[in-house]
Amino acid sequence: GYRWRDYGALTIIMVGIAFGFHQLYKKYILPLIMGSREDKKHLQRMESNIAAMSGTLTQTVTQLQQTLVHIQELLVQQQQKIQELSQELAAAEVP
Repeated sequence: GYRWRDYGALTIIMVGIAFGFHQLYKKYILPLIMGSREDKKHLQRMESNIAAMSGTLTQTVTQLQQTLVHIQELLVQQQQKIQELSQELAAAEVP
């Protein structure tokens, strides 16, 4: 009879230790492991957002460059018109 009682007590102790280890794993170790996975996912999302912003920025800079070229062309045209008008005015003043 003592043997069964010893086996029962040993079983209860082993179950308690196993339950304790399970709780420690679930409460402390698993969040550390899962946290690093979530961090990796967060970094991947940040990288994809940065890549999207970079593409948008490149497109915006290209559009800005095109606009500046167009403005420069308009300025050259305006300067030519001013020179033509100045020449016409000078020619009209000379009698």
